[in-house]
Order: sequence, then C-alpha cells, then structure tokens
Amino acid sequence: MTNPTALRATVLGLLLAMGVVMALSVRDDSLTTDESLYIPTGYQYLTERNARIGFEHPPLVRDLAALPLLFLDLRPAANFVRSDIRGRLSQAAFEMGDAFVYEQSETPDRILFLARLPMIALALVLGFLLHRWTEACWGPRAALIALVLYVSSPFVLAHGRLVTMDVPSALGAWAALFCFVRFLEKPSPRNIAIFGAVFAGAQLVKFALLAMLPFLAGLLVLWTLLRRAENEPWLGHAARLALGFAAALGVSALVISLVYAFHVWNYPADQHAQDMIDVLSGQRANVYPRFAWLPALTRWRLLRPLAHYLFGVVCIFAARYRYGAFGYFMGEGSETSWPMFHPFGYFAKQPIAFHVLTLLALAQVARELAAGDGARRVLAFARAHFFTVAGVLWIAYYWYILVFISVGNSGSRYLLPSLPFLLMLVAAALARWLAADSPAKTRRGVLVALLLWNAASVATTYPSFLAYFNEAVGGGREGSWYLVDTDCEWGQDAKRLALWVVQHDIPRIKVAQRFRFRLSRSGAEADGWAYSRSYAHYLGARYAPLEPGVEEKGWIAVPARLLRWGQARAAAREGWSSDSFAWLARYQPVAVIGNSIFVYQIR
Repeated sequence: MTNPTALRATVLGLLLAMGVVMALSVRDDSLTTDESLYIPTGYQYLTERNARIGFEHPPLVRDLAALPLLFLDLRPAANFVRSDIRGRLSQAAFEMGDAFVYEQSETPDRILFLARLPMIALALVLGFLLHRWTEACWGPRAALIALVLYVSSPFVLAHGRLVTMDVPSALGAWAALFCFVRFLEKPSPRNIAIFGAVFAGAQLVKFALLAMLPFLAGLLVLWTLLRRAENEPWLGHAARLALGFAAALGVSALVISLVYAFHVWNYPADQHAQDMIDVLSGQRANVYPRFAWLPALTRWRLLRPLAHYLFGVVCIFAARYRYGAFGYFMGEGSETSWPMFHPFGYFAKQPIAFHVLTLLALAQVARELAAGDGARRVLAFARAHFFTVAGVLWIAYYWYILVFISVGNSGSRYLLPSLPFLLMLVAAALARWLAADSPAKTRRGVLVALLLWNAASVATTYPSFLAYFNEAVGGGREGSWYLVDTDCEWGQDAKRLALWVVQHDIPRIKVAQRFRFRLSRSGAEADGWAYSRSYAHYLGARYAPLEPGVEEKGWIAVPARLLRWGQARAAAREGWSSDSFAWLARYQPVAVIGNSIFVYQIR
C-alpha cells in the first residue's frame, strides 16, 4: 500500500475496530481480582490524596482509571475501609474493593465500564506508536504488518480492556527504550529531559520496570563500544552520555517525587512511618533489617514522596523474588517457579499462525546472516538500527528475568512488556521476506492467509479473550488445565453465568468461592480464596455457596481457578496440593461459561 491517505485510513480503521471490539467485549465482564484493588484505591487517591492503601503498586494507572469516576456520584472509598487496619494494609485494599463497586448508587457495570475506558485508550496509543516507530525504522509495509499483529493479539485484547498494569507497562517499556535511544543518538538537554520524564512514567506504571535501569546502563556501554569500533572519538562522548544519563535519572526522581507528593499530601507523617514499620517488620521481615532506615525518611517532608515510592519498591521486589510463591501449572501446585511456565504460556496463548509467521521471520534473518560476512553484517546492522538491537536485547534480558529469577508464575500477561518489540521484529523480517527474490504474488498470498488465520483464531473466542488458548492445546475449554488464574479465569464471567442461569430457568446454583490446600514441606492445611461478590450480586436469590470437599447434588458452578486449584497435585519441588474438588473429576460439565466457569448438574 503506497497511497499515504489510504494507509492512514487503514491504520485509523484498524485502531478504531480494535477499540470497538475491546469496548463491546468488556461490557459484560464482571469485576476481576486485581481491579478490586486498583479501582477503589485510584478513586481514593484522586479524591482524598492519601495513598496509605495500595502502596504495593505505583499510582499512575489507577489515577487514570479513576478519572472518569469523578463525574459519578460515588461514596468515598474511605467509607468502605474498616476502622482498624494497622498492619493489615494489603488485606484492607482487597476488603474494600468489592464493597466500593457493589455498594454504590451507581450500577457496577457503569463504574467498571467507565474505569476501563482509559485502559482501552492506552492500548490504542501503544498500537499507534508501534505503527509509527516501526514505520520510522523499517518502512510502511513492516509498520502495517506490526499493527495487524497487534490489533489481533489475544494478550492485548484480553488485558488491554481491564484496569491492570500489563498493557500500560508494555507502553512504558516501549516508550522508555525509544526515548533512551533517541538520547544516545542526540544527548541534548531536551532529549535528556524527555527520557527522564518518560522513564519516570514507566516507573509510575509498574515497579517491575525499575529492572530497566541496569539494562539501560548496559545499552549505554554497548553504544559507546560501537562508536569506538567506528574509530570516532568516543571517550569524551561516553563521559557526556554518562552525565546525561545521571541527569535524566535526576529528572525521573523529581517527576516521581512530584507525583507521589500529591498522593501522600493528606497522609499523616506519624501514621506513614508507623505503617512502614508494621508492614516491613510483619510482612517483609526477610528484608526489614536492611531497610529499617526507610520509615525515618517520612519525617522529612521533601523526602516523604520518594520514601513512599521506595517503600513500594521494597515490598514488591521482596515479594516477587523470594521463595514461597503460589503457582499452578499443568495440574501441579508449587511454591517455587517452573522454568517452562512463561515459554509454554507464550506458545499456548498465541495463535498458531503467529508462530508460523515468527518461523518465516527467523528463516529470513538466518538467510540474511548467512549471506557474506555474518559478523561484519551484524556489526553494521547494530550501528544502523540500534533501536532494533536494543529491542532484541530487551526481549532476551526481560525473558531471562521471568524464566530464571522471578517466581511470579501467576500468568503469561507478564510477557507483555516484551510483546511490542517481538511484533516489530517479526513484522520487519516479514517485510524483508516479502521483498526477497521470489514470486511476490505468492508471498503476499501466504502472508495474507496467515494474518487472516491469526485474526480468525482470536476472533472466534469473542468476547472471552482472557481465556484464549490456541488449537494446539485444545483451545479455550481445555486451556485451564495447563494455565489458570490470569490466563483463564479472573472472575470476569460472573455476569455471564447469571445470564445463563436465568435463560435455563435454574432456581438455585451453588458456586465455589474457596478451597483448602496442603503444603508439602510442612503438611499444614490452609484455606484459599478466589472470592468475588460478583456471583452473589448477579445471581441474587439463586446464589448459594459451595463448600470445598463436600459432595453436593443439583446445579453447581466452579470457576476454573478453584476447579484446577482444588484438584492440584504437589509438584516434585516444594509444592502444595488440594483435593477440595477432586470429586468433580467423575463428572462432565454441562456447560463452560466463557471457557472459565464449569457448570455441572449432579443428579
């Protein structure tokens, strides 16, 4: 497509179609688990300027989600917080979540839909920037292919509609890396300030993106080495870059402090310090001795905002990179991680057609490297396309952290910060593959067929994008055995279950909301929950709780999380197991709502 007007119309049409599909598909999604934390705390931040609750995550995404809610007549979030929450700040955030949404005069559907609109807007912004920057690097053909892959991505369609930090973190990582390369290419005061502000925005989206800091420092070193290889004066340039990088980090610290200053403005200093002590000594005792100095910073008004930011960083990293995570994978429960969890999730949660396109792209890259002096070609490519090289390295670096360091095996959505770079690289190679010596019409036909297959595979799961699995693992209905939680069932189908129950004139249905599990290392038993008020709200008088481990008759609904968790066996490593719903293995469900809620009729 060479006509600029037609190209712009195609780009806008794709983004508009994506926005409409996301908005329509999310209308009937009930409150998901993390949204019950993010929406009420975001509203509290904007209306009360007190970030006491929800410190484990940065505020920016929550602020954006809460903006449309300011135009509604809502009761203050503080009304739903229990009076005594000292030492229980994390629990208090989830306790008030369902109440804030379901006990307002406004309907929950309206609250949720308005809060999700800014998230859809961010997903569209990322799509637009992906197209624009891919075009700048590789031309309009590669940019269009990248955009087509983006708007049909099940990861983006599923998580870009919800109030979560996954797609915004992908936007933050993409923008920060792009602005950093611009700074390297031209370290002007303007580019230093822009990179510093954008990097701060990434940190205000998700603490995990702080892991970009050592990566960016490594890119700076690589850039200076490439300059040296060109026999240019590089030592002085390297020193200027290092100073510029330090200045940019100073800008980031300033921006973060200003944003957090708004959020702790009405947070009493004494309470702030005591809360830090209670949380760090009670919930993060393994790191508290190293950070016992942190609460003292709250006594200094200028340092309080940065102290609150560091408080969140310490809490999230101490939880994410430690022993004791609660995970499920292919029928197993474990307190450690599986090296194959994220690679398998990437395979199963992407369409088969996308994997075929990736293989075509890799074949094209291999063919290019095999032609002539491979090492020299790579070096020349790195100098000419440093942003692309940075994207490749970011994928390798980020995946290394996910696979070998992080124990957060709760969902493949954590792959999203690497997804825009993957799409760009695949699209760029496919564009070159189209231009290679061969019957052009045949190659275009193959590409179009694969892109249509890719889109059709995802479209058939509408509106249940969260539970998408490709055909290689049996599709959505079978997918929950492999991966559950945020890969399949997050509480999103409670309203659809209620509609199904009404359509089938079922007077009463028992819904599972908790299970019991046993820790392998100690033999201790404990209760686990995937509780949501959504089921009781939408089902009304038809709702009844289903107790774990008790065989019942009649109509029964078990969310996929609880079904799989309640049938899990302990992993070979330190693990956990449960037989709360093992008895249901003898029965076949009569329906699977949204591929995420299993409905049984036990006679």
